Amino acid sequence: MASKSGAGFDKNPQNINRKGRPKKEESFTYTLWNVLGEPEVSFKGKKISGKEAVARKALELALKGDMTAIKYIMDRIDGSPRQAVELTGEEGGPVEIKIGKEFDNL
Repeated sequence: MASKSGAGFDKNPQNINRKGRPKKEESFTYTLWNVLGEPEVSFKGKKISGKEAVARKALELALKGDMTAIKYIMDRIDGSPRQAVELTGEEGGPVEIKIGKEFDNL
């Protein structure tokens, strides 16, 4: 970041993050894990775990036709589908791999 005078790097800008990265217990991921790990949350009048509440909501959305929820559930159950990639060289032959000049004499 250039200084206001244009003389180089400004070592003390006003918008610098002086606190640095948030502590682990303050991060969103940490908070989410804590909520999901709670033994009881209220979901439609029932007391269930946070993880079960998220799973039930994902299933509810999928059953309503939400394609993102359907894809998410299927990826968790069966894993992401694998894509086969066929590599062929010129005229359907094998692919020629060139490493570099320093390895030509090996």
